[in-house]
Amino acid sequence: MRLSTLYKRLSQYAITSYYLKPVQFVYRIKMLVYTKLLHKFKWYKDLYQNHATGNESYTVVEFPFIRPTYSDISNIDKGRFCFLNRTVDLGIPIDWNPSTETKLWKYNLHYFDYVRSIALMRTGAPNDKAYALFRRLASEWIASCPVAMPFAWDAYPISLRLNNWLRAYSVFNNELKNDEAFSQKLRQSMYIQTVYLEKHLEYHLLNNHLLENGRSLWLMGRFFNGTDAKRWHAKGLAILMDSMSGDFYADGGHDERSPMYHQIILEVYQEMVDVMECANEPVPANLTLRLSEFKNWLSNVLHPDGNLPLFHDCAFDIAGDPADFTDSVPAPANGLTALEDSGYFVIRDLKSNHFVIMDCGSMGPDHRNGHGHCSALSFEMSISGHRFIVDSGVSDYSGDIRWRDYFRSTRAHNTIVVDAQEQSEIWERYRVARRYQPKDVFYSQSDNLSYVISSHTGYSRLPGRVMHRRWLCYVNQSFWIICDFIEGSGQHRIESLLHFHPDVQISKAPTSTEFGHSGNLVRADTALQILSWGTDNINQYHGQQSPLQGHYAPRFGECFDNTVWGFEQEITAPAWLGYVLIPDETKVNLQFTDQDYAGKLLIEFTDDSYQLTFNHDSVELVHSY
Repeated sequence: MRLSTLYKRLSQYAITSYYLKPVQFVYRIKMLVYTKLLHKFKWYKDLYQNHATGNESYTVVEFPFIRPTYSDISNIDKGRFCFLNRTVDLGIPIDWNPSTETKLWKYNLHYFDYVRSIALMRTGAPNDKAYALFRRLASEWIASCPVAMPFAWDAYPISLRLNNWLRAYSVFNNELKNDEAFSQKLRQSMYIQTVYLEKHLEYHLLNNHLLENGRSLWLMGRFFNGTDAKRWHAKGLAILMDSMSGDFYADGGHDERSPMYHQIILEVYQEMVDVMECANEPVPANLTLRLSEFKNWLSNVLHPDGNLPLFHDCAFDIAGDPADFTDSVPAPANGLTALEDSGYFVIRDLKSNHFVIMDCGSMGPDHRNGHGHCSALSFEMSISGHRFIVDSGVSDYSGDIRWRDYFRSTRAHNTIVVDAQEQSEIWERYRVARRYQPKDVFYSQSDNLSYVISSHTGYSRLPGRVMHRRWLCYVNQSFWIICDFIEGSGQHRIESLLHFHPDVQISKAPTSTEFGHSGNLVRADTALQILSWGTDNINQYHGQQSPLQGHYAPRFGECFDNTVWGFEQEITAPAWLGYVLIPDETKVNLQFTDQDYAGKLLIEFTDDSYQLTFNHDSVELVHSY
């Protein structure tokens, strides 16, 4: 390794480590002792095996609702499993450690989420086939996956598997009573896994991983009786309640800032309430209140199609249907909704079914931002209910590192790239060294103007101490403006990127105009006209491989080519640029003037005109007829 490369990597380790909490250091050392030393000894593994016999006292936990999963039971019965949109034949008996698959695919295999769908086959009436399939899969896993086996016995898969087996135990309780040999073996394995989980809690990762550990301890402490179970229940409850108060913003958003993980964690607390109510136990008032706030947050960020925005490692269909968690909260309000604590701002026009959401927050908590993307000041937009401008999403965590890097990169988002650099120094799959911070956020709403203003510090490390500031405006319930100001000094190459949904077609190729560029797009019967100013050139990408650009991954394992426009300019900072988005093909003229760190934009239509002044902390609008 060259000295420069070694220095860079050591620097990345040092900066990343600086942000970790002390408990993460302690548990990382502990995990290394376990995985590199103790897990290699048979005597250590046997200690866990001797913890349970299967004859421990237990009480079946009742689940009033089991969320279905996207599982093809007929294929699973034949040994074929589909995760991350990839189907693999694992044979019968199942190969629980397929060498050809990624870590995330194997994790999904060991989660046993598909047991939910198997259990739902039994709901309402006995189903011998459903029980036989669950029995066979669980028996094979117990026989083939010894204590400390990689992937199978990692704490996160243990947590999800225990929860799913517990749901299956509730549904198949009558069958299990009549199948004592298997039920005893199942309970023994569940007990041993819980003992192991308690010793391997993911305090080195914290956040959603530790939360799932806590849910499993809490549930298994309710299922089993005795001293161990009381300790599990208390420890799990403490983790859950600490997370509820410490891992969420005041506006109800989860601090990892991923809508998908927010929904996953929302389900944890919803299930907690469901289980307590089913057992006729009082639900703490603060839990009920916070759960309502979590649901409201989710409802506010959903697109008109009812699904999630794809910021920060978010993918469709992993967390279930958002409607299952938002039917009990008020519908989102018309106009500007400021989720200021979590850094999201939504402008919703219920009459026209338009929607835009802007990311003005950080990459997540500094000690754990592995799901964070370089998406500062990026946005997603739906027009007339159709997604037009999209985040690129995420296709996988553990496949080809090129794709992981791309989907986390600045180029995969609807924001500005300066000098081909990243907003944050992302490295490996989940790590971040130097990272951007949001700065100077302002917003306002009136009858004919809603706007959000924000900056980020990601490019301040570049020569000239560059700062990117953006204004997003919705004018007269008619059109949008994105105005960008590049502060600092010196020569820079900037590119402002727009990623379009794969169903969006180009109806008029972008061409040069006297003020910048102009182009038209359409999806279904909805048109969109984009006019830029302050741009020298426009690049068009579609499914490009080197470098990667123009790829849309709304689900894990699913990737489509899509069109991306990149508005380029060679600037001497400070400099202005931007574009207007109009949902029709009306003739428009633009004129932009720079007035001492305030920009002034004149937009002239056939019958009227709009003049907007972009100040540091406000936008002024004059509408003339």
